[in-house]
Amino acid sequence: MAIRSLTPPHGTEEALRQIRQSLPEIRFGSVELTIHDGRIVQVEFKRKQRFAEGRGQNAY
Repeated sequence: MAIRSLTPPHGTEEALRQIRQSLPEIRFGSVELTIHDGRIVQVEFKRKQRFAEGRGQNAY
């Protein structure tokens, strides 16, 4: 599992742009937002690698 964390430099709009840009890179995982006073102040991406015995890479 890889965790990447960032603090958006330009607030919520920049955070949303970075989330949209990162989604195609994550096949399995989650995105966690930290919000203070109604603003996104941190985004954490967790990427997971799944292994399926006897199945190819495209098992899921």
